[in-house]
Amino acid sequence: FLSSGDSCNHPPRLDFAELADEYKVKNSFPVGSTVKYICRPGYVRSKPKISRRCLQNQEWSELEEFCKKKSCGHPGEPKNGWLHVSGDFLLGATVKYSCVEGYRLIGHSSRRCIVSDKKVEWTHDIPFCEQLHCPSPHVENGRIVTGKSNIYTYSQRVTIDCNVGHKISGSREIRCQVDGTWDPAIPTCKQGKYAYINCSVKTIYKATCLYGSALCHYQTNVPNR
Repeated sequence: FLSSGDSCNHPPRLDFAELADEYKVKNSFPVGSTVKYICRPGYVRSKPKISRRCLQNQEWSELEEFCKKKSCGHPGEPKNGWLHVSGDFLLGATVKYSCVEGYRLIGHSSRRCIVSDKKVEWTHDIPFCEQLHCPSPHVENGRIVTGKSNIYTYSQRVTIDCNVGHKISGSREIRCQVDGTWDPAIPTCKQGKYAYINCSVKTIYKATCLYGSALCHYQTNVPNR
């Protein structure tokens, strides 16, 4: 014998499914009554049973998970980059991106599989990897003797020498770094020093310069007047 008060509480919430519209507005669920479910957005039906019954003990019948997560599909992999996956490509999954050395990531470093307009899709666009460049190593009163190029990319090396009459300050060989700078720093070319040496018999004019990597001397003997 069932009393008028024999009923179940409101059906518990399910992560993968929700009550069909006709049951959402009901406040009373007598013993013996049933409710039906539909899969939530982002899930697809995987088993035929989608209802549960209010039992004599005023508890709801057990219900196996009958909806499974949808897949966003492969998120894509950037050229000269890496896709890092920790699991699958199903709803709620997150993937991350990085670039190989010498490239920088343009765009979002991670994407998530979400529900969008009742469908599932990846957030953001696929990022891309841009090659790193260093500025042209211009040296006033100097020149590039090896490694000259229109574009200087990561790990590229150049050798610099000074023009006649100038001496290099810094390293002759520099390398383009991963952060877009040169290491060692771009050298400078300083003008050579000149000196007059007074002698008892004559005056010697001496000029010292750096031509390429070879140190050379010019001397002119001028008779005393």
